[in-house]
Amino acid sequence: MSRAVFSYAPRNVPHSFLKHAVGQRFITFSLKILTYIVSINAAGGAMAVILWILAIAGGFWVYTDYQASGSLTGKAYYETCWELKTKTKGFAEPTPSTPYQAGQWKQCEPVARRAVFASGLIFAGRETGEDYDRLRGACPDSYSEVPMAGIFYLYVNDTEAAGGVSGIDGALPATWSLSHWAAKRWPRCSAERENQGYPKVIEKNDGTFAWEKPCSKCK
Repeated sequence: MSRAVFSYAPRNVPHSFLKHAVGQRFITFSLKILTYIVSINAAGGAMAVILWILAIAGGFWVYTDYQASGSLTGKAYYETCWELKTKTKGFAEPTPSTPYQAGQWKQCEPVARRAVFASGLIFAGRETGEDYDRLRGACPDSYSEVPMAGIFYLYVNDTEAAGGVSGIDGALPATWSLSHWAAKRWPRCSAERENQGYPKVIEKNDGTFAWEKPCSKCK
């Protein structure tokens, strides 16, 4: 397993914290709305309640994904990270022209890893053996496939070759576009990870990424 899983600590508020804080406010508001709806006694009231519950659940799902995406849509994320990649020369990081741009650039790698790991993928390392060979064949190879600058580089390259982000992926939170891309590029990774007994990689409260549970074979 690549050391990158453990060494990366994005300097932003972790998604888990955001989701908890936003979730509390959203649930409080939702309960007030539901209390009002339940009080409706007119015909069709039950159906209205069901529709409102679905709408609230869907809205909460989109909103939390939007927070996990650094408040960027798929189109905005691609354009932001394409600019960062284009302006990066060698190992020297480019200097942002505005504080807003600096904040957006910092989202590129954390959002990409968040989406990739949430999809059940892990990074394969250089260990030897048949199991590791199968893992490298199904999952991102952290040494020969994932650029040193980050996995978002690979997403930008693939998306640029495909003509950019379009359709619903461009309008929805960036994590949706990243998840679809990862599932298409490594369709067997999550299943192979499960077959070999590896847990998922999750984001902890401090913003770092680590194994979801103890794993004796994980390195």
